[in-house]
Amino acid sequence: MSAASRLAIGVVGGGQGGSALLDLLLDWPAARVVVVIDSREDAPALTHARALGIPTSAHHFEVFSHSVDLVLEVTGRPEVLNDLLQTRPPGVEIIGAGSLRFFWDLLQDRRESDARMRAILETALDCVITMDHTGKILEFNPAAERTFGYARSEAVGRELGELIVPPSFRDRHRRGLAHYLATGQGPAIGKRIELTAMRADGTEFPVELAVTRIGSDSPPMFTGYIRDLSERRRTEAILAGERQLLEMVAAGIELPKVL
Repeated sequence: MSAASRLAIGVVGGGQGGSALLDLLLDWPAARVVVVIDSREDAPALTHARALGIPTSAHHFEVFSHSVDLVLEVTGRPEVLNDLLQTRPPGVEIIGAGSLRFFWDLLQDRRESDARMRAILETALDCVITMDHTGKILEFNPAAERTFGYARSEAVGRELGELIVPPSFRDRHRRGLAHYLATGQGPAIGKRIELTAMRADGTEFPVELAVTRIGSDSPPMFTGYIRDLSERRRTEAILAGERQLLEMVAAGIELPKVL
């Protein structure tokens, strides 16, 4: 997203609340902070903004000397909010501290939810891999790192089909994704299926896969939950061999001829 297309935000109020708000806004890809204002030269948010190269000013009226789409007033002083509301240029929105408190609580809840989700991802025994609508990997948890032999930093941004799908199945994988994007239908969505995956060293192994679409936004994202079936298959093969041996013994076949 280009800088010109991102929401230009001015922050009025440089206390601890303004500094924390600045941190939140820096994580928002659809917005950019163009100025931070406070009358105190040593206000925390001003110090923070200067370190980031964001312009600062001392008087709240100066926010409108910058090209802003939205002004967030976090001083909590009614007279400052009133001044901004009375002098704002056409098209500029003002949100006061009272309303911001509501949004702040929502954002904090989202951050805590994200932290809980990160903890779940980090400790999950199954591989958890998220990809976008182009097939690019967005998330690659520690279990996936151990199973496939790639570090998260190596996997994120790579095409999933290229990374963990064997060459003989890649065309089918890509056609399936294209079909889902065109029709909203896919044989793997919401089901558990068994297929073959590939490790970093090129070895192929059996996995169980369950894929879910994340939310209803368009374009979609998908999360796959993958379980390595190698050990299960080995155990099944051993048990099958033992069962066959017992059946042959029960049929009266002499052991020396079997072994």
